[in-house]
Amino acid sequence: MREIIAFLLIASSAVCQDDPCNGFSFANNMSPNYGIAKNRRYEITIDNVDISRSYYRPYQTIKVTIRSLSEDKFTGFLIRAEANSTIEGAEQVGFFDFDPQNDRICKTSRGNSVKNYRESGWTSKSFYWRAKTSYGSVQFKAIIYEYDRKWSIVSSILKDPHVERVPKVLTFIDTEGCGVTKGCYREPSGCQDGSCSLLLAWTVEDNVVQFQMSALTNGYIALGFSKDQYMGDDSVVECVNQEETKRVIVQYSYNDGQSNKVLEQLSDFDAYQGGKIIRCEFKRRKLIRDNSEGKIFNLDESYYLLLARGSVKNGKKLMHFLRPGVEPLVSTKKVDLDSHPNLSGKARYPLVKLHGCLMLIAWMILSSMGILMARYYKPIWPNKRSCNERIWFCVHRVCMASCAILTLIGVIIIFIQVGGYSTFDDFPKKAHPPLGIIVCILSILNPLMALIRCDYNGKRKKWRVVFNWFHWLFGTITVLISMPTVFIGLSMQKAAVPSWATWVMMAFFLFHLIVELLLEIHGCINSRKQKERDERELLARQNHPSLEPPLKEPKPVGQKFKTTVLAVYVVVWFLLGVVMVIAVAAG
Repeated sequence: MREIIAFLLIASSAVCQDDPCNGFSFANNMSPNYGIAKNRRYEITIDNVDISRSYYRPYQTIKVTIRSLSEDKFTGFLIRAEANSTIEGAEQVGFFDFDPQNDRICKTSRGNSVKNYRESGWTSKSFYWRAKTSYGSVQFKAIIYEYDRKWSIVSSILKDPHVERVPKVLTFIDTEGCGVTKGCYREPSGCQDGSCSLLLAWTVEDNVVQFQMSALTNGYIALGFSKDQYMGDDSVVECVNQEETKRVIVQYSYNDGQSNKVLEQLSDFDAYQGGKIIRCEFKRRKLIRDNSEGKIFNLDESYYLLLARGSVKNGKKLMHFLRPGVEPLVSTKKVDLDSHPNLSGKARYPLVKLHGCLMLIAWMILSSMGILMARYYKPIWPNKRSCNERIWFCVHRVCMASCAILTLIGVIIIFIQVGGYSTFDDFPKKAHPPLGIIVCILSILNPLMALIRCDYNGKRKKWRVVFNWFHWLFGTITVLISMPTVFIGLSMQKAAVPSWATWVMMAFFLFHLIVELLLEIHGCINSRKQKERDERELLARQNHPSLEPPLKEPKPVGQKFKTTVLAVYVVVWFLLGVVMVIAVAAG
C-alpha cells in the first residue's frame, strides 16, 4: 500500500499546465502550500567546485549528492538546477548525467532535470552536472519521496563566474604568530614577509584551511602536498602572475612524474604582485568529498610540504628555481596542518650523497689513475714487481676493479633511495639514469673480460690481440660516457652540490687531458731514442753471443720526466679529489 501511495505522489508531481516536460514542474511541488514537510532528514551537497566552493564555470563537472542524514532510505527523487532563487517561473539550467535505462529526464535547450523511483530505495544518490554557459547564480533543488511523505531540499548557491569577487590587494603577511597561532614554513629561517625567498603561513578553523604564500619572484609560487620527499604524484596549489592581464590567479595542479599539469582555477582569493614579490591568500576545505582522480588531496592527513618559485614566460610556468641545498624547499618530516610548526630548512638525502661520493671516487679518482698507468707507464720501473706483477699492472688492476665495485654499489644505493628506476622529463637529467646503468654494466664487463684473456705465450695467443682491442674499446666508451654522467649528477637538485664544484670538476678533467697530451708528445719525441737503444742492445747480443744478459733491464728513455709528471699529477689528483668528495658529502 505504501509503495502505491509513493507512486501516486510521484505521478501527482507531474501535474502542471505549462510544463513542457510532461509534469516535471517544480513550481507546484516546491510551493509552501503543497504540504511538503520541512526537511530535517536530507541534504544536497556539492563537490568539485571552486574553493571556497561557491563558484562554477562552464563545462566544469560538479558532483551533486542527495544524502540521507540518518539510516532512512528514500524511494524517489526529483532534482534539477535553477537559474535563480525564485520559485515561480524558475528555469532549469545545466545538464545532469543520467542512467537512460532507469532515470526519467525532462530536457530543454537550457538544461534537464532527473527523477526516479526504486522500491529498495537509496541512502544517497549522486549526479554529475555541467553548465554549458553562465546562467547567473545557480541552486540545486530536489523533492525526496519517502513512501507516504515528501521532503523539499535545496543546496547552497553557486555564484555567477562572470561576476567574481574582485581580489583584494594583499600587501603583507604577518609572521608574528608563527609556531603559536599559525603554522609557517619559510626560507631563510626567521625571515619576515618581503625578505623571505619563500614563505608559507596557514591557519585552520573547523574544516577550512586558510593559506598565505609569498615569494621573491614576479612569476609564481607553488605549494605541493607530497606523500614522500620527491617530486611526483603530488597535489599542488599555486599562485601565478598573468603577464598579459596583469593579475594573479590561484589554481590547482598535479605533479605527474617530473611534469606539472594544471587542473582548475580558484575564484575566491586575495593576491598581490609588484616588483619582485608575489603574494596570495586563499581558503580550501580540508575534505573534498568527490576527488575520484585523487589529484586534489584531502588535508586531513599529514604530508611533506614542497615549496617552489619560478618565472612565467608567455603565460606558461617555467621550471622552478634550483639552488642546490636551498630551494625548492622540502620539509624534513610530514606536517599535520592542525599543528602550528615553525619550519625552515629542507630535507636531506644521505643516500644520494653517498651515491655521488662513490661515483666521484670511482670515476674521478680511481679510473683516471688506472687509465694513466696503463696508457703511459708500462715501461717505467721495469725491474720492480709487486705480487710478481709489474707496478703499472698492479695499480691499473686495483684501480679499475675498485672502480667497478664502487660503481655497482653506487647504483644499488640509488635504486634503494629512489625505490626503483629514476625517471626525469627533461634533458639532460633524463639521460642520467640510462647512462649510469650503461657505465655500470661496461665497468663490470671489462674486468670480467680481463679474467679470461689469453696469455701472450699460450696456444691461443693470436686471440690476445682481439682481447686487447675489445678491452681498450670497452674502457674508452665507459670513460667517455662516465664524464657527462658525472656532470649531470652534479647538477641534480637532491645532490645539493655547490655550483663551484662543477668548475672544479672541469678543471680536473682539463688538467688530466693536458697531462695525457704532454705524455703523448713526450712519447712521440722519445720513441726513436727508445727504439735506437733497443736496437743497439739487440745488436750487441747478436755480435757477442757469449755475453750474459744483464740481471736488470735498462731504464727506459724519459723515465725521470715521466716520474716527475706523475708526482705532480698525484698531488693535484689527490687534492682535487678530496675537495670534490667533501663538496658532495657536505654541500
